[in-house]
Amino acid sequence: MVNVAESSQGIDAGKKIKGRKRHLITDTLGLVLAVLVTAANVHDTVGGKYLPDDLAARHPSVVKIWADGGYQSSIFNHGADHGIDVGVVQRTRTKGFEPLPKRWVIERTFGWLMQHRRLHPGR
Repeated sequence: MVNVAESSQGIDAGKKIKGRKRHLITDTLGLVLAVLVTAANVHDTVGGKYLPDDLAARHPSVVKIWADGGYQSSIFNHGADHGIDVGVVQRTRTKGFEPLPKRWVIERTFGWLMQHRRLHPGR
């Protein structure tokens, strides 16, 4: 069993989890274009500052992305700096899991990633 260093982990009080957060940008098929892994206690706005920079450097033809509302203004400002139009996909207030049309692509990608045991250091 392999454990990760405490310095790369954190506690997300909102979700009550300890570990890491994965911030992703995918294409419409769910293929990963940009990724940032942070400690769980790092807020989404911090991840939102760095992802558009990486996306613009690696994929300059991308001009539109959809983001979760949790990223707030950080991703809008940095996206605009690179000529990327950022739209927000708001979550529904219903109970249970009901993916939104633009949101299901990223949820499916996270599902694919979570199936691989190498991404889970505690297994």
